[in-house]
Amino acid sequence: SSAVSDVYKRQVLRLSSTLFFRWCRMRPPVIIPLAAMTTRGMVAAASFDGATDTELFLVFVRQELLPQLKPGQVVAMDNLAAQRAPRIKAVIQAAGARVLFLPRYSPESNPIELFWAWLKNGLRRIKARTRDSLDEAIASCMDALPTSHIRSWFNAVSYTHLTLPTNRE
Repeated sequence: SSAVSDVYKRQVLRLSSTLFFRWCRMRPPVIIPLAAMTTRGMVAAASFDGATDTELFLVFVRQELLPQLKPGQVVAMDNLAAQRAPRIKAVIQAAGARVLFLPRYSPESNPIELFWAWLKNGLRRIKARTRDSLDEAIASCMDALPTSHIRSWFNAVSYTHLTLPTNRE
């Protein structure tokens, strides 16, 4: 939706000024997009320069994800070290949500992996070559994302082999 892309554009500016990253001048910078998705659509999105570490992910969780979370929701995350940090789990649980870590090497259990594939395909077509044009392209792709795609991605993955965490975990 346009509202998500507008939020995304504002967050790119705010989060870029919040964090400082170093990278080798010999290589182009790595741009890391982060997002959260429910069956109703994208609820949080931002991009950062540099690799994802615990501090960066904590900023994303606090500034983008927490305002969207409702008590009782489950936040499913993969096994990226930054996501497994105890303080990430504590911040999410303090908001009343539960944390589910997906099994290692199981992208088939994560519907957002299908979103990333869809987004990359759209970005390849757009051929953005600067940071500004990349941010615009990501926002444009998010505007064009049909909710039916998101529902089909959730239907395509199976959580039946996973045990959902209790409120105490």
